[in-house]
Amino acid sequence: MGDEASRSVVTNSLCESQTCPIDLITPPDDCHVNYTLSFSLQICRVEDLLVNGIIKGSIIHIHRARTVTVDADGLITASELGCSKGIGKGNYLDGAGSGAGHGGRGGAGYFNGRVSKGGHEYGDADLPCELGSGAEGPTHSFGHVFGGGMIGEFSVEELPKYSV
Repeated sequence: MGDEASRSVVTNSLCESQTCPIDLITPPDDCHVNYTLSFSLQICRVEDLLVNGIIKGSIIHIHRARTVTVDADGLITASELGCSKGIGKGNYLDGAGSGAGHGGRGGAGYFNGRVSKGGHEYGDADLPCELGSGAEGPTHSFGHVFGGGMIGEFSVEELPKYSV
């Protein structure tokens, strides 16, 4: 399955939703049962996680890990693995491209006197639990710029931490 098809399986049902998936807010005790989400990667019930390569996915969920260490050669990323459009999608209008919104309104674009409004604000800037919105390209052949995915991590003792 290609990147686009894989991303769609995980993201399609979430790109127009403003509801935090219950799996992220209250993860099930059985790490292999997901009520509302299809995870790109779920890492659960490990003592120590050392990342010295690349972990990449639309929704990465690290649950009940004692420590997560990312060394100098490691990376955990969900960049450009969110939505192609989404609730806060950025726009393109006659040469003026704008940014997508999320925890705040997306930046407006300006070109030769034309203004393209930024994407709508949605979600909570302090606890983002929605996929990031994308932005339109100038033509269909350019495609879309995809928003960010979700990386969620919390242990038994901690409150959830997310980044988009």
